[in-house]
Amino acid sequence: LFEWSQRSISAKAMAEFAARYPQHLQMLIDIVAKEKKEDALPPGFQDNAKKAADFLELGSEAAMQQMMDSLLVQSPMELAIGSVGNLCAAGASLNLFQEQISGLVPAMVSALRRHLRPNDWRDCGPAAGALCNLLRLPSAAAEVESCSELLLKALSEETKPEIAAMKELKAQLPSRLVVSATSRLLGVLVNLVVCRPTSLAQLQHHGALEIVLPLLDPEAYSSQGSDDEPQVISTRVCLLSGRLIGAFPDALKLDQEMQLLQKLQKILQTISEFISKVAGKTSIDEKILELFDPPVRLLVTLLTKTGALTRLARRSEENSEPSRSLS
Repeated sequence: LFEWSQRSISAKAMAEFAARYPQHLQMLIDIVAKEKKEDALPPGFQDNAKKAADFLELGSEAAMQQMMDSLLVQSPMELAIGSVGNLCAAGASLNLFQEQISGLVPAMVSALRRHLRPNDWRDCGPAAGALCNLLRLPSAAAEVESCSELLLKALSEETKPEIAAMKELKAQLPSRLVVSATSRLLGVLVNLVVCRPTSLAQLQHHGALEIVLPLLDPEAYSSQGSDDEPQVISTRVCLLSGRLIGAFPDALKLDQEMQLLQKLQKILQTISEFISKVAGKTSIDEKILELFDPPVRLLVTLLTKTGALTRLARRSEENSEPSRSLS
């Protein structure tokens, strides 16, 4: 399972195998769907936990470290979820795979949706990633659309402010165990509306704009550090919001419009400052231009599809009128 879930070369070979013998994919689906205790825990975790408890009674300082080391090992459940996702990604270009696996798509979606639980640090992100890869199969979009409400609920809970006790717990755990699922949940939603535009109505019905718009962070575009997670999140927010506003311009409230314009203005200022720094010195990296493309497209959609441009022009005219003196 580790080999299948981690290496793209192995996944491609397994996709070809699954295309010839699709019944073997059912074994992975069963692991994901049945949620047995022995599959949900890392191998040997219970024995290690018992040993750690014994060490604690003896006052050993290595007990907690042993527990952390055990938790860092991926469980069969995590590996099975990763394997399903990799198989779908590698097999999307194989016609035989698409034909043979189409009958298993409902079972795969049903199994993966069980793991879209908010703040499930181990399984929620991988399950969302697997659904994202599953959308590469032509027959999967309608099934994934049925997960719209769950995806938005998980996204909403993931981004809520954390209580102090939760922050303290996260600080004590290895970063490998507390990976946020936000970017991958957004990735599923973006791919879904691209593959199945009719899903926009379902997302709007469940309040997608109210959940997604607050996640746009102008500061993500001002940093060029090694951590690109905030940039990925903000980019996907722009892509999804642009589609939603383009399809349902009247759904955007005035206070949301104002906040969005303010955020986009900050992003445009960042773009201007960046270009002025590199102008005449070196060629601009295409990756940087691609990073700024989604917020610019969102601004164009906002100005052309809603009444934002008219309201801005009216406000500008009001501000430019000379003040009348009292007679």
